[in-house]
Amino acid sequence: MIDPTPDVGPCPYGAPMGRRSWGAPALVPDERPLVFHLRRIALIDGDYDVGGAYWGGPGPLFWYGDDESEVSIFIRAGSRAAAKSEVLKNFPNATFK
Repeated sequence: MIDPTPDVGPCPYGAPMGRRSWGAPALVPDERPLVFHLRRIALIDGDYDVGGAYWGGPGPLFWYGDDESEVSIFIRAGSRAAAKSEVLKNFPNATFK
């Protein structure tokens, strides 16, 4: 499984804005029975992840991804249950570890 918040390293012009997501279905839901990890990302001072990327606020930030690194997506949701609901809109057959 990938680390969703690796250190961004030295940034001469300030922290990068967020992180890249990949693997979201383009127009229709992905029907594959994927298994995702779902993590709430800790934000320091409400705006930065532990690796130093800037997310701004407010609201909880979640990441979901699979073991094969085909999918890695960051979303905002009010709770873990709300984040799962958002994931299932795009991946209706997904399950979570």
